[in-house]
Amino acid sequence: MYLGTAGLHWRNITPPRSRGVGASELFEQASFLNRAMGWVTAWDPTTDRTTIFRTTNGGRSWTAIPGGFQTAAGGAATLVDLVSPQTAFEEHLEPTAPGMTLAVTTDSGRSWKVVFREPVPTPAGLPQRGPFLMPVTFVDAERGFAAAGLPPSGPQVRTAGFFATADGGSTWEPVSPPLPTTSAGCRARGTSAARCLYGLPVFTGPRRGALATVAAVGWRALVAFDLTTDAGIRWRRAALLRLPVAPRRSGLDYPLTSLSASSWWALGWSGRTATVDTTSSEGAHWITRRGVVPDGVPIGLSAIGPTDALLVVRGGRPGASTTRLLFTVDAGKRWAPLSLP
Repeated sequence: MYLGTAGLHWRNITPPRSRGVGASELFEQASFLNRAMGWVTAWDPTTDRTTIFRTTNGGRSWTAIPGGFQTAAGGAATLVDLVSPQTAFEEHLEPTAPGMTLAVTTDSGRSWKVVFREPVPTPAGLPQRGPFLMPVTFVDAERGFAAAGLPPSGPQVRTAGFFATADGGSTWEPVSPPLPTTSAGCRARGTSAARCLYGLPVFTGPRRGALATVAAVGWRALVAFDLTTDAGIRWRRAALLRLPVAPRRSGLDYPLTSLSASSWWALGWSGRTATVDTTSSEGAHWITRRGVVPDGVPIGLSAIGPTDALLVVRGGRPGASTTRLLFTVDAGKRWAPLSLP
């Protein structure tokens, strides 16, 4: 586990108990309020136990609390969303069961209360009734959102909804921020239908946030960015981009998006050429750059600032399952493998 910037000054902050010989914990997800305070989930495949590590000094020291259990089944995960120093939400996802639970703590993890449980998925052909197996994010202890994400949280996701809660996750309602408009629409209609997804919103204040949405048709996609100033009750369109996406044989036919506190990024690709659009003015002005990505399929993008970002690339040969971490410090003009200390 490392803390730093995309290209320089990375520091190993792995909790001491996870560094030794024989350590088998696998880190799954991190949620930080700032550079100093954050929680990280780790899963031990030898015991199926999940541990939550907590730091208040940027990883120089850690405390650990039990995080429950999860299976080794494909797609199982334990996710945490830290809302304040005392309040956090923990989500257990078990796609093969299928089932999910959402719990909240208001005393820094000493006790948890399950607020939402979904034992069965939505029947085929019907609209999704709730945030089943979706990642969630919360603005505060009461208001939160759920979406499949960009890229989607599961390879089977083609069109998914967007849900909101105003009571701390106990009940969820479908909401409809504007999606990009395509001639194919956004409902499944065979192989010619648009593939439409919402990302999770990113908030830079208690009421101000941004949201990325995608409508992809064939090898082209529309990427929209929306803004809210009332904690997600209403959204307005801030920008609309057109990007190429890889052929479907790559296994991922959506562009990638990432929103940081200071910039928005969108990445599309064709062959080994990646097209990156960035803005640091909430969509008012964009810069487009094209660069060569080493062999493989981009599967994850994380913006750090206006010029720095990380890119996860899978494979490089047909059927390859290896992943590599790349970085850019020039907004996508050049990508290089990341060397960590």
